Amino acid sequence: MDTPYTQKHKMPQTRILFLIIILVLFGANVFMFVKYEKLVDGDASPTTVMEKNTKLVDFTHLLVTLLLKSNTVTDDERILLESSVRDIGDKEVLEAWKDFTGSETQTSAQDHLVTLLDVLLSKIETDKSFAALCSI
Repeated sequence: MDTPYTQKHKMPQTRILFLIIILVLFGANVFMFVKYEKLVDGDASPTTVMEKNTKLVDFTHLLVTLLLKSNTVTDDERILLESSVRDIGDKEVLEAWKDFTGSETQTSAQDHLVTLLDVLLSKIETDKSFAALCSI
């Protein structure tokens, strides 16, 4: 049985509960915003990632086309490969390229080529932002 006294005190309890729910939802929004901002600011911009991925794929395509599909590589093709690998701007890819081009035996060259291809493929970045947001 509700008396005027209990009705008077139910209202503040409802308001407090409502206020707590609003604060929790607001806190969750702030948390998600901060998490998203860290993700966006911490990584390179999508355009930069796309440009690097394009350079990696283009070089890999050149490597397969000029080295693996043909028997000989002309000086012009070698210069094209060299400038393409330098254009990527990644030290690890460049080191793998230098190891490959500095190989003295065919077996060593094959091993270094596999390493180079592995490095190239590992450098291609996928969309981490979506996966990171889903893991929250």
